[in-house]
Amino acid sequence: MIKLVKSESIKENNMKNIQQKQYRKIPQIQLITNKQDDSET
Repeated sequence: MIKLVKSESIKENNMKNIQQKQYRKIPQIQLITNKQDDSET
């Protein structure tokens, strides 16, 4: 049981790390799209 709990917590930590990495990339993409929108108008 303890091993299962540990593995689950590791999975959660990995998911959090992946989400954080994705969040770091998203603002850059949003900035680029915002600049494009400004140039269009």
